[in-house]
Amino acid sequence: MKEVLKKKSVKTVEILQALNQLKRPPGVKASKARGKKPVAEEKAMKEFETMWSIRQQDLAQKERLSKMRLLDSRIAKKEPLVEYEEELKKKLINELLLS
Repeated sequence: MKEVLKKKSVKTVEILQALNQLKRPPGVKASKARGKKPVAEEKAMKEFETMWSIRQQDLAQKERLSKMRLLDSRIAKKEPLVEYEEELKKKLINELLLS
């Protein structure tokens, strides 16, 4: 009888050891976390795109202001303009009127 109990207990111990080794694979938690991650990445991407579009608008406005200042300085000049300055003035007027 003791031998039968010993055999059962040995098998039980072996089964328990086998079950302990059959825990979750290490990638399960990581894959679950990865499944939730794109939401945060998507949110960050949208935030970046919004920031980038604002930055592009800001750069366009700065460029327009720079051209306006240059044109203003050419118009305000009292002495006659050199040929290339006159061409620049005409070009700036056309660009600012078309945009």
